Amino acid sequence: MAYYFNETSHTFNEYLLVPGYSSADCIPANVSLKTPLVKYKKGEEPAISMNIPLTSAIMQSVSGDRLAVALAREGGVSFIYGSQSAEDEAAMVEKAKSYKAGFVVSESNVTPDDTLADILALKAKNGHSTVAVTSNGKPDGKLLGIVTSRDYRVSRMEKTEKVVNFMTPFDKLVCGHKDITLKEVKKIYEKLNIKFDSYAGESFYNDKMQPVIDELTEKGLLVESDGAKVVKLDDYGMPPCIILRSDGASLYATRDLAAALYRKKTYDFYKCLYVVAYQQDLHFKQLFKVLELMGKEWAKDMVHVSFGMVSLEDGAMSTREGKVVLLEDVLNKAVEKCLNIINEKNPNLEDKENVAEIVGIGAVIFGTLFSGRIKDITFSYDKMLNFDGETGPYVQYTCARCKSVLRKSGEIKDYKVTSVNDDEYALTTLLARFPEIVKQSAEKYEPSIITRYSVDLAEAYNKFYFDYRILGEEDDVKNYRLALTSATLYVLSSALRLLGISVPKKM
Repeated sequence: MAYYFNETSHTFNEYLLVPGYSSADCIPANVSLKTPLVKYKKGEEPAISMNIPLTSAIMQSVSGDRLAVALAREGGVSFIYGSQSAEDEAAMVEKAKSYKAGFVVSESNVTPDDTLADILALKAKNGHSTVAVTSNGKPDGKLLGIVTSRDYRVSRMEKTEKVVNFMTPFDKLVCGHKDITLKEVKKIYEKLNIKFDSYAGESFYNDKMQPVIDELTEKGLLVESDGAKVVKLDDYGMPPCIILRSDGASLYATRDLAAALYRKKTYDFYKCLYVVAYQQDLHFKQLFKVLELMGKEWAKDMVHVSFGMVSLEDGAMSTREGKVVLLEDVLNKAVEKCLNIINEKNPNLEDKENVAEIVGIGAVIFGTLFSGRIKDITFSYDKMLNFDGETGPYVQYTCARCKSVLRKSGEIKDYKVTSVNDDEYALTTLLARFPEIVKQSAEKYEPSIITRYSVDLAEAYNKFYFDYRILGEEDDVKNYRLALTSATLYVLSSALRLLGISVPKKM
């Protein structure tokens, strides 16, 4: 039976008109699809409407948590469709709300004395619906409030209206302290066995940039170009390094110069390494050259350790397209998958959860560092978690095998060796190369030298392990082979430790 709903509906629902059963009043002509395009008060008629369901249609084909995130990233209002259970709807809202987009420096900034016309001009130029109100109209100024499209109505306000009269002031904003984000970052670094002695964000160098600008000016390096202040690098085959934009705003180069001077003064470093993707090659070439032109002889001690990009198996990651995988999620999923493998292959293993944590996270680190750092890689859980391939779990399992042999053997006693076979010689030769491997890796800033060596050593030991008896041999041979096992464990554990990877007691 069909029913006539007398109240106004703001969304589409599954209404059914059945001939012979529907009320005479329940006909398409009585259905309003008008959409108000401007804000209006209760009891008023909207000043502008359109006879199409412009904003009220909630359709599964054009919505969902990914679209909600994409709309929010573009400054719009995100929504999800309602034709689903409350549980599913709540799950989608949670996905959208938990999305971590990061932070960018805004190019849309005004002062309280600017006008609505300035807001509209910025919106037309940059496409931003939210504008920061700062003390100096620049991104490094003190935040006084924000202006969103909800704060003004073009049809009801003069374009000369000052921003201070309609902005949302700072004291009404719900703000998160920087330590909120830093706390989350530290949790991830802790999982990766990474520690830092100090944390200093970009804002730390805000008051250190002016001395850099003054020094560049005094040394005749800073010149004007199209209103901006730049250091010309034409003679070195590079475009000019922009220090100040035409509106007076600083850039990454300005802050990086200030940071470099501070770090040299504070730490008097032997080497200063910037581990940043290869897309920033030009930036660092410019940075180091400007420091050299400033007369900083230590500029030669600064190194850009570039690295390639990570792609998904179905294509490259892209924040714009929503193909983003958060590192925390990657680590958690790797641990989960590793636990599933352990439950399948060794369900009675002691302390399975801790082993899965060590092996899963180690697999991600090892897999990421296995190829040359400058190469782009395709991320695959199956490849990285393979216990039989060129992977971290394979090397870790070899360490666990060595530990098992040594636990069963007891103390290694003195021995005399009169001859060795080819496999023992090959293993001994590989072990002897470890110091040189570490030296090469450090000099080339190339961890893949260690990862590949570790795989070669693990393969050599496993061949030796399967082809020759250890504990069942006569004493001299047994103790010699136990010594090889102990040396292999020491070298492999040391190699993994240099990569930030732990070794479980058992696997």
